[in-house]
Amino acid sequence: MKVPLAAALLTALASCCNHGPCITPPPMETSDQTTIAASVAAQLAGAPATGSLSATYSSIVKDTFDKLADNDKALYLFLVAIECYIKEGQVGQEIAKGMAQTVQAKWASKQAATSLTARSKTLDQRSPGVAPRIHSVLKQVGLE
Repeated sequence: MKVPLAAALLTALASCCNHGPCITPPPMETSDQTTIAASVAAQLAGAPATGSLSATYSSIVKDTFDKLADNDKALYLFLVAIECYIKEGQVGQEIAKGMAQTVQAKWASKQAATSLTARSKTLDQRSPGVAPRIHSVLKQVGLE
């Protein structure tokens, strides 16, 4: 029953939300995690496309980041949302950078090392499926 719910959430993302096709969660390890990731993606896709987008994004990071068991995939999902917001013209460079710093700080609080440079190699080794896109978005917003 969990997999159909996740599939339904992903379908809803693709069909109804203004950011839908752009914000897609990475493959997760379990159906429960897939459902949670789809729910987080739906929340990010439904965030208001106004001046409060940054504040809503920060609240979603605070409230949902820890629900995802894989911190690297959580970082990926939140950065993909920022990339989507940029592509759709919802945020400018400085706001996007601030949003990325918010999720990066949350992710960093879960890591042993303190600098992204020190974690970079570990991230690449630990999560080769998502690391390149993480680095790409961080470069796009000026954090790498």
